[in-house]
Amino acid sequence: MHLSTLRYFADDSGWRRGWADRAGQRLDHGTPPFEAIVERAHEWFNHIVHAAITKGPHKGKSRLEVYAEAVADGVVYTGPTLTVEDEADLAEFVCTRKYDETRGIYFNNAYYLSRQLASRAVEGQELHIRQLLNPDVLYVFDESGKFLASATARDDADPADQHGLLQDRAAREQFVEKARTVRAIRSQAQAVEEENQWAEVADALADAAEVAEALADTQHDDTRHDDTRHDDTRHDDTASDEPAPHDSGTHVDE
Repeated sequence: MHLSTLRYFADDSGWRRGWADRAGQRLDHGTPPFEAIVERAHEWFNHIVHAAITKGPHKGKSRLEVYAEAVADGVVYTGPTLTVEDEADLAEFVCTRKYDETRGIYFNNAYYLSRQLASRAVEGQELHIRQLLNPDVLYVFDESGKFLASATARDDADPADQHGLLQDRAAREQFVEKARTVRAIRSQAQAVEEENQWAEVADALADAAEVAEALADTQHDDTRHDDTRHDDTRHDDTASDEPAPHDSGTHVDE
C-alpha cells in the first residue's frame, strides 16, 4: 500500500488501527466494511491525481496535466498489444489435421480457412492445430512447429475475404505455372546453347584435324622430292667417275 493512503485508512471505526482512547488503547480491531474502503480509495485517488507534483521535471503540474500532455504527444502507454503470432505461441496443442486446399481444415464438424492459411499451406499437408481462449479460432502450425496462420470457421468468414482468398489462390497458381514455363524455357535455351557450344568444339577439332593432315601430306611430298634429288645427284657423280671410251680402229700413217 502506498504511503499516501495512510491518512485515509489509518484511524476510523472498523479499521485495523481503530480508535485509540485516552490510555492509547485501540478500541476496534474489526474488519472495515467494503463500502467504506471504496469510498476512502475514491477520496485518495482524487487527491493524488489533482495534487501538484513537488519535484522533478513535472514539478508544479498535476498528474492529470502530465497525462494530458503525454496523450497530446502520442507517448501514452496503452498496454500490451499481442499479435496473432504471440497468441499462437500461447495456444495449446489440440490435434493434427490434413489440409484441403478447397475446403480448408475440418475440425469440430466445421471447415476452417483463412486467406493466410490458403497462401501458405499445400494440399494434403499435415497441420498441427492449437487453440487459446476463443474456441472459434484455430492457430495452425506445420510439422516443424512453424506458425502458418490463424483460421476461423468458413460459415463465419467474411464473404469479401473468401473472394479475395480465391483470387489469391488463382494468382498463386498462375505464378507457379508461369515460373514453371520460364524455367522450362530457360532449360531449353541452355540445352540449345550447350549443344551449339559442343558443335563449335567439334567443328574446331575437325578443322584442326584437316590442317594436321594437310601438313602431314606436305611434309611427305617434301621428303619424296628430297629423296629424288639425292638419287639424281648420286647418278651424276657415278657417271663422271667412269673412263672415256677407247677407239679400237686402225691408225693410218700419212
